[in-house]
Amino acid sequence: MMITTQYSDIVLGKVDASDAGFNFKEIEITLTADHVAGAVVTATGALANANGTDAFGVLVDRALLPDDSGRVNLAEPLTVGQKYKLVVAVRGVTFAKEHLVIAGGVAAPAAVLEALEARGNKVQE
Repeated sequence: MMITTQYSDIVLGKVDASDAGFNFKEIEITLTADHVAGAVVTATGALANANGTDAFGVLVDRALLPDDSGRVNLAEPLTVGQKYKLVVAVRGVTFAKEHLVIAGGVAAPAAVLEALEARGNKVQE
């Protein structure tokens, strides 16, 4: 289970819980080019919309981290259009605002940040 490996540049801290599932969930996601570490997603793994109404959590799976040459660092590279179980930070997590994005790599707007905070997270500059 990869649920304990989250991308530390995005996750600045978390509320300690005995159950890792309190902070993080594994969601089966059909990968698009916009599913990057820091992308805000819905409960079904789609990218959240700009008004924040469907924001569920933030993709923080290390599988989405590019290596020094820009390739995603996995035993097998992730392929757009395929389904993967990826780790999403959902509650009790402090996020770095500058790493949060929505579709198209657009910085997450205020409504999305507010939605994440309403779910029990913090967003820091």
